[in-house]
Amino acid sequence: MKKVRNPENIHPPVAPYVHQIEVTGPSRWLTLSGQLGMEQMVMCPKTLLNNWK
Repeated sequence: MKKVRNPENIHPPVAPYVHQIEVTGPSRWLTLSGQLGMEQMVMCPKTLLNNWK
């Protein structure tokens, strides 16, 4: 079974894309990804530390 997630507290995908996908069955596989380090307001954080948050 696949579950896709796009957290509401980060910028939404700009293409047919998801930030997280979880595949379950006999085992569990979770893939996390990202396109751009943008906040919800379509701005890039000014520091690397803020980008990690």
